[in-house]
Amino acid sequence: FDGVDRFVEANNIIREPWTCLGIETLCCGIFGIVRLTKDEQRICDKLLEVNPTYLENDGISTGLTDTERAVVQKLKRSQEQQRQAYERLASLQHLKHLDLGFGIRRSDAYIHSKFYTEVDGMNPS
Repeated sequence: FDGVDRFVEANNIIREPWTCLGIETLCCGIFGIVRLTKDEQRICDKLLEVNPTYLENDGISTGLTDTERAVVQKLKRSQEQQRQAYERLASLQHLKHLDLGFGIRRSDAYIHSKFYTEVDGMNPS
């Protein structure tokens, strides 16, 4: 399957049965991975500064606000979803080429109505 302009939904990778276990090339983008918003990431960063063990056990709810608890739970869902997707990809024993990138293959990318270089994130104009 060679389609850098094609996308596969993460839950389909995880939940649906695969009939293509013998493929040697897989090029596609993956979408639908649970991600924290910028505000949620800030909350998570602050929590981990105070106590790096918040993500290590299920006792994370002690002393957290409802918002903080929701952020930690969302992050754990994201990590689990990513782990399951990678585990499924690892089952492709004949795979010789894996490209999970996107169709843009230039040194700059069009993001938010401006061009930014991949190297330094600066606007070259």
